[in-house]
Amino acid sequence: MRGPFVLSKYGVDMVVPPRMLGVVALSNTRDSLEVIKRTDRSACEEIKSYFNQYKYFWVEFASCAKEAFQIECEIFHGQLAKKSNGRVHPKAPAESAWHCPVCQQ
Repeated sequence: MRGPFVLSKYGVDMVVPPRMLGVVALSNTRDSLEVIKRTDRSACEEIKSYFNQYKYFWVEFASCAKEAFQIECEIFHGQLAKKSNGRVHPKAPAESAWHCPVCQQ
């Protein structure tokens, strides 16, 4: 993922093109991810919705919704699944037949 970047309107606008989809991560520290979310519409708008909650963001762009799901799964298994904070595996859209590229879930 690209980042960490300071979560400010200027920072987001400089790094994230409008209407680009992908995966965003958010945190209050520069060295760990607290939240990871797939965006099937606009990563820029998704990140901006967290201005008052987090200080830093990371982003990884995707060319389509399926690729965004796959990236989210890979980051989940690589970064978040190790931590036992009750984190839940990302879910594919209900209308899709997609499976996690890591665990096939």
